[in-house]
Amino acid sequence: MTDIIQPDNEIYGVNPQVAEKIQEMLHKGRRYFGSAGASLTHHVNNPEHESDFRLPLVRSGMEGERSTSYSIRKWMEDKDDVVLIDSVHIKGMGKEYIDEETGVAEGGDTDHVLIIGNNVIIIDTKRWKSKRKYSISNKNTVLRQGRSFGGGNVSTREAKHLWRQYVGKKVGVSGIVVINQEKIFVVYDNNWKKAPFRLVTIENLYETLDFQYERIQHKGFINSSLVSQVVVCAIKPYDSMKRVFDMEKIKDFK
Repeated sequence: MTDIIQPDNEIYGVNPQVAEKIQEMLHKGRRYFGSAGASLTHHVNNPEHESDFRLPLVRSGMEGERSTSYSIRKWMEDKDDVVLIDSVHIKGMGKEYIDEETGVAEGGDTDHVLIIGNNVIIIDTKRWKSKRKYSISNKNTVLRQGRSFGGGNVSTREAKHLWRQYVGKKVGVSGIVVINQEKIFVVYDNNWKKAPFRLVTIENLYETLDFQYERIQHKGFINSSLVSQVVVCAIKPYDSMKRVFDMEKIKDFK
């Protein structure tokens, strides 16, 4: 059975009672927290965005994140020392911008966070165009058919730096960008090897995660302090019922 350890009595940014509750859930076998595509539900399900012309793209992005999350959870099934937290936002983490191709806000949230021992793997899902060849330039930007495109300037390198600031220097941080789309080809050349993140297709995600898992020397345990520090940053999905109740309160007040 995997050991659940809590090396810190006081965890940065976490209420002690919350940390205790998360540790209890880990002891009971819980290995998944958060909700895939949670940040995008605020665009898709919020009536204020119904007329937004980018909604079909946002819905596609949400489906992509949920698909990637499902694949990661399938990969985790025989690894009880791995924890996944979906849709995470660290307060003050990066500046958001709208990807014109996908209609999704980038640079502020992390789609998926894997915790293995004292290591964090941040994973971003991209729903870029299908039937294309993607590669990495010598400036660590993603190219499509050898050319720059909107969204290709991924923020993974900056996100890794911010994550290191948040979780501390003793925690290893690495990054993966997953293109969750059909009939995609990724060029594995010297630029790919030197990049500060791994660019992979959804079909090659298992292989990439296997490689990352095997290269982590100290595993076989769960650092509940680290898990708690990430779980408290999970984004809550948009609650349409809450909006209904709020409207009723307004009517009652009137």
